[in-house]
Amino acid sequence: MRILAAAIMMMAAACSVSPLQRDLDPASVGSQAVEFYVPATSPLDEVISTLLAEAQADVVRVSLPVVEGSLGGTLEYVTSECELEIPVSDLGAVVLDSKLHIDAAMNTAEVNVPLDVYAEGELLRTCFLRLIFPERQLHVELAFSSTLTDAPALVMGSAPEITGSPLSAELDYDCPEQPGSDVQSLVICSVEEAIRESATVFASELAVMAGEAVGAGSGVAGSVEDLVDFMMLPDPTAAGMGADDLRIGLLGGFESVRAPCVPADAADLAPSTEPPAEFAVSVPGTGEPYGMGISISKGFLNQGLAAGYRGGLLCRRAGAGDISGVRLDDLFPSLRSLGPLCAIRAAVWPGGPPQLEFTVPDPAAGEVLPRMMVTLPRLSLDVYGNLEWTDLRLLSLTADVLVVLSPHLENGSLSFGLAEAHIGSMEISFSKLLDESDEDLRSGAIAAAQRVIGRLVEEMQLAEFLRPPCGGGELLKAELEGGRILLYFAP
Repeated sequence: MRILAAAIMMMAAACSVSPLQRDLDPASVGSQAVEFYVPATSPLDEVISTLLAEAQADVVRVSLPVVEGSLGGTLEYVTSECELEIPVSDLGAVVLDSKLHIDAAMNTAEVNVPLDVYAEGELLRTCFLRLIFPERQLHVELAFSSTLTDAPALVMGSAPEITGSPLSAELDYDCPEQPGSDVQSLVICSVEEAIRESATVFASELAVMAGEAVGAGSGVAGSVEDLVDFMMLPDPTAAGMGADDLRIGLLGGFESVRAPCVPADAADLAPSTEPPAEFAVSVPGTGEPYGMGISISKGFLNQGLAAGYRGGLLCRRAGAGDISGVRLDDLFPSLRSLGPLCAIRAAVWPGGPPQLEFTVPDPAAGEVLPRMMVTLPRLSLDVYGNLEWTDLRLLSLTADVLVVLSPHLENGSLSFGLAEAHIGSMEISFSKLLDESDEDLRSGAIAAAQRVIGRLVEEMQLAEFLRPPCGGGELLKAELEGGRILLYFAP
């Protein structure tokens, strides 16, 4: 699951993520970096049913054992191995008293079991025993595993409970059964034992699907260009169920290797720990039910941005490529005397760690997610123009930059638009090829910086925003609560 901070770093440098080859220092990892919350009104049963169907696991598969016995008198029988498939439907799931209770219907099924009849060791004939499985109810109780070292998992506390009518068996009417036969009682007893064992296997698969539905196995760890390492993994100490809800906390942290393009005193941020989020019972403002709430710590995101800055992921060299769609001759008319510029390039050198704050979205602009205000202190910007295959430095400046981003989440992809870009405390260190007055030069430099920053934001790559299936649907609402952003998702 790529959460915002990792996504911002990857997009800023167009970098790929490789597997993490080491463990982060525990001092770099904070608790409750991200939380998954499943309310009582979540259609958890529908999500689990869908996962079972997609995995073609919505059936109890019973391998019927070979049974040998007597048909009475001198007749003996041996059954053949065969399979009984019992469809499972009408699944219901509810959290009650710190356990996840799952009920399901084991539907009617039947199978004809081949039965070889022997007389004094010689095969006499083959009959069929028709086994009829009546509809029954399966009840499973799941709880989070108590280990403090492994990732949290939903496990059975006891064997599943099966209730309902007994099996029935019908032997072919012309099968030579004699007084003293044990075929029906012995076969039924053996099959019932096989059904109980298979139901336990099915319940174990059900526990895995339930854990997947709520995000018990979610998480990600990786390294960006071997410069920034990050992890976000379920915390075994922060997974639990209440009276009617479920919550999973994820550990998260970042570490970086200082890049030459950042100041020598650049340091990683220590993780910050905000209190757990307080999710509403229903979506605030609309009262509709939701599938999952996800909270993300602002401190976790700022730690990620600081690590991305220290690792050089926010630096951009002029050779990184042209910035398409940006023109400057309307801002600096004196450039026209140089001739037509073939392309504009820019180098960006941040002078301090970025700082992230959230502000309310603009509903009139179709925004649902809170806006992200990223402060970039002492940002150095060098602008180059390509003239007859030669890059000419046109402008160099240093300024405090405030970028207001408008994030959008659509079809599981996270993208960013530039809502505002503010340039303050600007110092122009190079403008030798420009003949504008000081006032025009300054206003043009601010506009040029805004254009370049805006285009860089537009060129950000889309990032996946993966969520557990319980929250895999539409974003219904986003709110700010203290140091967290709270997201309400449909299943």
